[in-house]
Amino acid sequence: MRFLSLASLLMILSSTPMPSAGVIDVTRITTIKGKTLEGTILGVIVTKSPATSDENFKYVTTYSFYTGDGLSAIDGQGLHPRAKTFSFMAFASTRTAPSDDREVVQVVISKPPDAVMLAPNAADNSITFRESPSPLAAMPIQLFGPALKDGEITYAHGYAKPQYVNTAKLLGELTVSNGNARLTPALRLKTAAGVVTIRVADVQPAPRR
Repeated sequence: MRFLSLASLLMILSSTPMPSAGVIDVTRITTIKGKTLEGTILGVIVTKSPATSDENFKYVTTYSFYTGDGLSAIDGQGLHPRAKTFSFMAFASTRTAPSDDREVVQVVISKPPDAVMLAPNAADNSITFRESPSPLAAMPIQLFGPALKDGEITYAHGYAKPQYVNTAKLLGELTVSNGNARLTPALRLKTAAGVVTIRVADVQPAPRR
């Protein structure tokens, strides 16, 4: 059994369940050219933190998953989750090489944490998630997660705290095509004029910490 440190996690997530605001507001995305676009992000947004290490694994990489409507902004400061927005994190632990983003995404989609119910939307090829009502979802940490080729994944979940900003690297959006999930390095924003696709490379990057 491998126990995870909760010190950094508690800075991000509140382990006490709180009701969601229930109101979908617009998300503002700022591009590298300084232009701000407003709308609703269609799918699940994924970020990746630099790998650390522990006593069992050489590389431990944190992936954070947010529903698009749970973000108020993505700009030069980072990702701004709305207060009390439910999200989850996957800790990919590997022994000999950093985790492969595509493999992590496939494992998460096939074996999500107990706290999460994933739902593909065939109409726009997006994936969304919501909190599971299962009693198993009460634990904020799952110590035994699904396996990777070179390690394992453990999960954490909770509610974003007010004024928290995620400065991790933006990877893109989870999409699904012909039943297969993949990580697309772009964000689809539903605006008043229609759906706009914004490449991750064109989004104003957050400072690295």
